[in-house]
Amino acid sequence: MNPLAFAPLLLAVLLGLRSLRITQQGNSVLVERLGTFSRTLTPGINVVVPFLEKEVSRQSLKERVLDVPPQPWHYQGQRIHLRGCGDLLATG
Repeated sequence: MNPLAFAPLLLAVLLGLRSLRITQQGNSVLVERLGTFSRTLTPGINVVVPFLEKEVSRQSLKERVLDVPPQPWHYQGQRIHLRGCGDLLATG
């Protein structure tokens, strides 16, 4: 059999594998289509259009602790210094 007969089959398999994206648990992926934001991939198996869509960045969905610098605050003529830390949670 002619080896060129298998070329379309091989091309279809490669395009099919390239279109599947697996996003790990606790992560999300930003996708651009033709240079503009298209969607966010959630954890699990996702399908993207090869050559039109590309992954731009991977984001962790875990909480991140941010240091907050001390803030001077006045309450009834008293000067109070507040310290704290904030949590940043990225949701997709």
